[in-house]
Parts: sequence; C-alpha cells; structure tokens
Amino acid sequence: MNSITGNKLFRTELVQEFDILFPQLQIGETLSFYHQYLSICQTVSMVPDPIFVYRLHEDSMSRENGAKTLDYLKAFEQIERAYRNQPDMKREFAYDELACIKKYIQQLYYYEDKRERFLLFDKYRAAAACIPEGTKEAEKIRRWILRASKYFYCITSFPFWQEKLTSRFTK
Repeated sequence: MNSITGNKLFRTELVQEFDILFPQLQIGETLSFYHQYLSICQTVSMVPDPIFVYRLHEDSMSRENGAKTLDYLKAFEQIERAYRNQPDMKREFAYDELACIKKYIQQLYYYEDKRERFLLFDKYRAAAACIPEGTKEAEKIRRWILRASKYFYCITSFPFWQEKLTSRFTK
C-alpha cells in the first residue's frame, strides 16, 4: 500500500515500520518528513511526465516570514539526525540547509520589526556555524553567511535601498 503526501508516493509499510511522523512545526514539516523517509528507503522512482501542478498563492504558508522560519532550522536538525549514519548525505544536505539560511537572511529587510530582524539574523548565523562540513559549494555559502553585514540586513530596509538605487539610475 502507498500513501500520497504532496506530489510524492510513500510505502506505508516503511512509514509505519520506521515510525516516520510529521514533526510539530509551523513550516518545514514536509521537508523533514521527506528526508526521514529518504534516509531509510532503498530505491526511488520518478515519473518523467508532469502530473502535478504546484501553485504558490500570496497567502500561502510557503511565503510566511518571521520567527516561523526558525522551524526550518528545527526541521534541518531532524534531517541531520536521520542522516547520522550517512556522512555523504550529510555533506550534500549541508548545501541545502545553508542555501535556505542564506535565502532567509536575504529576506530579513522585508520584516517590519527590526528587533525580530536582529534575533533571526543571529540565530541564522549561529545555525550556519554549527552545520557539519559540506561540499565546496556549501562552504562558499557558509562563508557568505558568516560575513554577511548585520547592518545591511537588519538596520536598513529594502525600500530605502530600492529608493536610493532607483533615484540614482533615473537621474
């Protein structure tokens, strides 16, 4: 028997045998579930034809920002545990985790609450420093995160820079 989650099929027997559950997170729960499953399955098959359409709406949970994004860090911790006996997978996964953190840092200037920006920036940077060593590409992203300017992402706001750049090029 198979179970359907999102656009993927899973063998129910494996999910039950290995007690794979969706974690109690606001966002990132499907990511954690998928990787827990991938860490124990022996084969993966793909259908070459597009049979699923994914639409992202403005009010979608996938577009949520703010402190909820810290749940992704919890999801990543669960995934790292799932790959604890697979060092090659952990190295590959480090890239995904660091890329996600970089994306969230780059979105900080959209948050209205400056205190929240500082809190999130510090937590993202601390998380990036703790991620196990990854591929060369992952390490490049880690260096970017650890060198990112707190001032640029936490004190200034995107509309300010957008106005400055727009006025500079329209004169």
